[in-house]
Amino acid sequence: MEAIQVSFDGSRKEYLYSIYLKKNWGELSKKIGADLKEDDIMLEREYRNERYKRYADISGIDEKGRRLFCEIQLSKSDEIHYNQIVQLIDLGRNEESTVIIWIATGFNSVYITKLMQLIICNSGKNIELVFLALKYDVIELLTEVNQCEQIGQIKMLNRLNDIEEHFILKNGIKNYNGIKVCSAKDIPLQEAYSYKQKILIRIVKRLRQDCGDYGNTYKYKNVAGNYFIIGAGYGGIDFKITADRKHRIGIVLAFSNVKSKKIYFELKKESKTLNDQFNFMLTWKDEFEQISTFLSFGWFSDKEKMILIFGRIVKQYLYGFDKYLKEAIDKVKDIR
Repeated sequence: MEAIQVSFDGSRKEYLYSIYLKKNWGELSKKIGADLKEDDIMLEREYRNERYKRYADISGIDEKGRRLFCEIQLSKSDEIHYNQIVQLIDLGRNEESTVIIWIATGFNSVYITKLMQLIICNSGKNIELVFLALKYDVIELLTEVNQCEQIGQIKMLNRLNDIEEHFILKNGIKNYNGIKVCSAKDIPLQEAYSYKQKILIRIVKRLRQDCGDYGNTYKYKNVAGNYFIIGAGYGGIDFKITADRKHRIGIVLAFSNVKSKKIYFELKKESKTLNDQFNFMLTWKDEFEQISTFLSFGWFSDKEKMILIFGRIVKQYLYGFDKYLKEAIDKVKDIR
């Protein structure tokens, strides 16, 4: 049998740097004059209009009510990232001010010129475009962090504080049409959340406190389907946190492709050990290749207590399964 390769996809250097900037916004603030609170900074949130759908590396709304998009590139500017900036310009709304930041190690003057011309052509929009050149010292340290175990990476990012200046201001352009605009905070991007979705959002916030060194908790979580995903850091393996139709809140460790499903059955061989390790709260579903734990809303009159208890269960999944997933992956790789 062919050796199975399960890719590690949860520690991209760009994403790690976006986490650092979320927690240390001052690095960008002093260059662009935009203050944001950590809780207002979103990572990898989707934005769309009738033409484009785009995940912004970093987005948020600053204290002046301007919508901010940031694209991180840990290499020199290229056609792919240029087109992504073009899409972000298109996603900027006429009724609000938008700041777009492109971070790269260097910029081709052709791209800068074309983007400046595009900003001028979009005269109906209030847009500021900023080019920031990133120092190679930052990339070298991110490369080192990226090679470490996932759970230790967030703490290692603090070493970036030892680099005095991360950016060199390369260039920028502002285009303001003089028309009064609304604060982006006054323009909702979606309808009001349901009760279940509000519970899920509170769980997300709780996990960012309880699991602050687990990198994938920092990504923006879309709860529109009454669930959100936390990547396990291995291809085809995810933790799904859901509020289902049976009025339960639960976590499902899901194995979604042919290769990762074999990991499930390796774990199943250790089910006696795992059941004991997880205090017999695991439910195994061989037909779906899933491991899960659910709590009924009806069990709790105090919903805050439910969130605290469930948050601890999720934390146990995130940290407790990591060792066993690695062992199972190594075993599957050795099968031929």
